[in-house]
Amino acid sequence: MSNQQKVVVITGASQGIGEALVKAYCDANFRVVANSRTISESNDPHVLKVAGDIAKGRRQKMTP
Repeated sequence: MSNQQKVVVITGASQGIGEALVKAYCDANFRVVANSRTISESNDPHVLKVAGDIAKGRRQKMTP
């Protein structure tokens, strides 16, 4: 077995499915990086909350 800590990045983590995933991964002993456009601070030392919109920025045009 590995002693390395597993980390998961979850977008849309402020509500709904994303919020439930944060809780589920924390319960499974993962460290979590939680991202959302509007996200509150966390008192959980295993959760790093990062406000931001991953859809903004450079976009590439999809070609068929």
